[in-house]
Amino acid sequence: MNYNWTEVAVKPMTILPDTMYHLKITAKDTNIYIYEDDMDTPVLMRRDAYAWIKETGSPIPVTSTCEKYDGGSYSDFFSWHQYDGYSGAEAGRAALCTECMNRNSQTVPGIVNYFTGGTGYIMWEFGIGRDNCRFPWNSPEGTAEPVAPFHGVVYPDGHPWSIADVQEVAGNDLSSAPLFNVEYSVDNFTSIVKTSITPLIDFDLGDEIGTGSPDASAGIPVGNFSIRWTGRR
Repeated sequence: MNYNWTEVAVKPMTILPDTMYHLKITAKDTNIYIYEDDMDTPVLMRRDAYAWIKETGSPIPVTSTCEKYDGGSYSDFFSWHQYDGYSGAEAGRAALCTECMNRNSQTVPGIVNYFTGGTGYIMWEFGIGRDNCRFPWNSPEGTAEPVAPFHGVVYPDGHPWSIADVQEVAGNDLSSAPLFNVEYSVDNFTSIVKTSITPLIDFDLGDEIGTGSPDASAGIPVGNFSIRWTGRR
């Protein structure tokens, strides 16, 4: 017997005691239909996206990193997720790491230098914004703001969490790049808490604790802070 269940879809519903429910499941080609009470309209439909894309005749290679975090039979090439350090990956072969980079066990320079040869990678994610980017997974409510965001490279105002991250991707020499130098202060510039760079002065900050601050990891509060941009580099 095979007890290796694979979850294909979920629909929350309320189950009441002493109540009868009608459930029907049908399969046709690569589709699975699930009906609940209404036997004419499915409440869930799971279609094999890989097969559907192939039916369009597109020559573009397809991958779907899903079951056990690798592409398996739903991919034209090997793909996988890697958030646990750098060991055991498929670096160096023609493959694509579709998710990587959390600062509990990885860094942007570490990722860039690790994935070499024909191996591509997608860092999760570019923007540093809401709680699920800044805090590690399963952080309890009330956890203090981390000194390093869990995911992401650039804050909403355009400055990177670390200039070294940008240099690793774009090159060390940023002298000819059209960038502003930027300084952050929690008062009237008598105490600078962070210096950085940004390519543009055009942004909106949110009203949450993390997104309302230009950089919560530097201890900059939602209100009572100052920003100074200087020239262009």
